[in-house]
Amino acid sequence: MGHATASKRVIDDLLEQEPDLEILVYSSMAALDFLREAYCGNERVKVEEIWGIDSRMSRGEISILRTGLHLLPHLLRKGKRLEEMGQRFRQEGVSLVITDFEHYTPRAALLLGIPLIAFSHSLFIRFLTLDPRELPRGVRRDYLLAKNTVKHLYPLGRVNIVNTFYPFPHCEVEGVYFLGPILQREVLAARELVEDRGFVLVYPKPPNEELFLDLVQGVRELDFVFYVRHPQRFRSRPNILIKPLSSKSFLQDLAHCRFAFSTAGHQLPCEALFLGKPMVVVPEGGQFEQYYNGRMLQEMGWGISVPLPEMSPRVLVDFAEHLEIYRERLGEASITDATPAALQILKGELAKLPPGPGEKRSAIPGKAEGGLQASG
Repeated sequence: MGHATASKRVIDDLLEQEPDLEILVYSSMAALDFLREAYCGNERVKVEEIWGIDSRMSRGEISILRTGLHLLPHLLRKGKRLEEMGQRFRQEGVSLVITDFEHYTPRAALLLGIPLIAFSHSLFIRFLTLDPRELPRGVRRDYLLAKNTVKHLYPLGRVNIVNTFYPFPHCEVEGVYFLGPILQREVLAARELVEDRGFVLVYPKPPNEELFLDLVQGVRELDFVFYVRHPQRFRSRPNILIKPLSSKSFLQDLAHCRFAFSTAGHQLPCEALFLGKPMVVVPEGGQFEQYYNGRMLQEMGWGISVPLPEMSPRVLVDFAEHLEIYRERLGEASITDATPAALQILKGELAKLPPGPGEKRSAIPGKAEGGLQASG
């Protein structure tokens, strides 16, 4: 849900700061329901479904075969879908597309000659200057695969915004802005609630829920609040409280936890670190982005990254015993919300657009897990 929550923050700020703007959001999967609920009844925002492209997991690792079979129907229907999207863009009078790591909307924009802005953390892979020989042998293939996937599936725009919670080696490129994390308003407010109530917050992606549950079941020394998509599939235990995913409850527990335990996505570390919460992350196998997120988390001294084969209950206990070391490093960090800087860039691009019918400009967002496009 990280892409969706970050996109929502940007959409909300655009709506407030650009009173004539109208936004069409394309999304899919769980993010579609989240964004539909968020903008239900808002006359300036339409939320529509797009064909989501995601990876297929097996035992905590990306399955190349299953993912390839999943992508095949997309490739076969791509032309028809782009034609349908082009018709929708013309119908809405789309004048700007802002895309958060999504495949179809940027290609439709390029085919129609509509200005495009790419805005995503995942774009860092494209600009990362890293010799594969610097990586562990088993990660080199994942890096080259990710580099080429990002290059060929996700086009760049005339302006590109890359947001990360860590610095990374890159070359400065005209039209590319490297910013810090995009944080929900609720996360900013949650800083006033921060305290240690003695439990560990656990949040894996749905395919990894049982793997993470097996790990924490072996830890008697710690208490856990474990968030899952479908809680009816699991039962709580004396030291493991199972909870359904809820934005408000989740952020409160994030502010109250001792530390967080999750896969190595991007948005949750942004939020946890902003709230001063160290992390233990388990990168998904075959996912270079997660490998690098975890590597940088560990290099900055804000937590540890442990491959799934090396993960054990003892790791969590040892981490809890040395928690003050990570808290001290986080106390020295400066993790701030980069949304205002990103909004200045977006508003600058909106100002370049010709006015739409009736002197009114509008914007549209789109993303496989929540993103943006602009129309007018």
